[in-house]
Amino acid sequence: MNAAKAGDSSTGWQGMSEARARRADDVREERTVWVGWDRGSSVVSIAEGVRHRRHRAIDVVHWFLQAAREANQELNAFTYVAPAECLEEQARVIDEAIEEGHDPGALAGVPVAVKDTEHVRGMPTSFGSYVDEKVPAADSVHVLRLRRAGAIIVGKTNVPEFAYSYETRNARFGQTRNPRDLTRSPGGSSGGSAAAVSSGMVPLATGSDGGGSIRIPAAFCGLPGLKPTFGLVPGSDTYWGDLGHSGALTRTVQDLARYLDVVTGVGLLAAASRWGQQTSYERALTEPLKVGGLKILASVSPDGMAVDDAVQEAFEHVLRQFERAGVSVTRSDPPLPKSLRAFLDMASRGDALRWQTWSAEERGKVTPSFREWCERGLSVSRADLRRAEETRRDVIRATEAVLEEFHFMVTATVALPAWKTSHTPPDPADVLLTHPFNLSGHPALTLPLPDVLAGFQVIGPYFSEANLLRLACRVLPEIGYAGLMSGT
Repeated sequence: MNAAKAGDSSTGWQGMSEARARRADDVREERTVWVGWDRGSSVVSIAEGVRHRRHRAIDVVHWFLQAAREANQELNAFTYVAPAECLEEQARVIDEAIEEGHDPGALAGVPVAVKDTEHVRGMPTSFGSYVDEKVPAADSVHVLRLRRAGAIIVGKTNVPEFAYSYETRNARFGQTRNPRDLTRSPGGSSGGSAAAVSSGMVPLATGSDGGGSIRIPAAFCGLPGLKPTFGLVPGSDTYWGDLGHSGALTRTVQDLARYLDVVTGVGLLAAASRWGQQTSYERALTEPLKVGGLKILASVSPDGMAVDDAVQEAFEHVLRQFERAGVSVTRSDPPLPKSLRAFLDMASRGDALRWQTWSAEERGKVTPSFREWCERGLSVSRADLRRAEETRRDVIRATEAVLEEFHFMVTATVALPAWKTSHTPPDPADVLLTHPFNLSGHPALTLPLPDVLAGFQVIGPYFSEANLLRLACRVLPEIGYAGLMSGT
């Protein structure tokens, strides 16, 4: 597909040209990027404005296209943006429905970006690679539910090659940058989605989380990010199997609640889907969480990993705010087994299966780092996988034991703050604190830590997403992030 300029009405446009991609690591002035309508450009405020005729969906589309023109050259968040005429036509349908007295849905006119590992009808799915690009004829179940609720799917966001890494950089589209500090990483693998939301280009972007791929970018970019209970949000078929969780990144907790109301539930065509609660997540936020008697087990590192001093200091500040709010906080390491090797064995083996389906020519098109990752997976034996599954069962049992005694577990989301994009990304053993809860399938909500580009995650029992969101609304004002509660 030929690239075109942002907003070109004749064709969609793809991300950085290959020449620009080669210059992606140039040193840039340290600054931030914000292009949103205003600081209240949330899912709820946009949708309610469209539904109640305070503004039109067509106006939202024109704002998005202008925002993309302004910001994407700096951030490289999008790999593809739909043609302006296509987006305008979707907006006109919504505006006409409202004029005729119909309700287009809870996401009426909301521009939504989709991670470039998930299928959107008529848009290229490239996986951040020169191999295996597709232009699907149908939406994924996840995307279809967003579209049926009135969302306008505007484009695809950048990922590491086949989403295998926590650094959003690839040979085809280049480096994505963090809107909060252009010299630093947005994390990965949903880094394009996080940059698009954090900059204000869109208020909601889909993500997937196989080992922290929603939570790490959300933490680095100052956003709430939710890895739901496995299967709560219908997932696409991935080679990472039941490590992968579908979810989203938004600007506010209320937006996450509305998103869940739209997308959750069993999908007959989804590879993984389960029933969750049958009540409204957004309505649940109107019921204040009673913190008296609430018990939390807190450990900055659930896997015993060394954590950066700035992260530890900010994490302890958050715990003190929990205590000021009346929560009982027990500081103790959870009895979780060491599980990083098990996680890496299972994840790399999944991508090795993908590798085995390719021809020699296709294998020659991938980056050396992804080739090494697949070769690691090929070296994983059946005995290794059996040990990994045993470790997974131990993680599940240990997590369940903690959550029988405590209402929630709280840890840091990542061991280090966002690193410079000019540096080599650190080793997984120096970063990952998120993977145990991909192994266990428990829901985990990440929220920003104050004064550092990092976050903390709250883990709850299966299908406790409503209470996780309610707890977030209770604690966010205490740590200086009241604006992340809602945008209405």
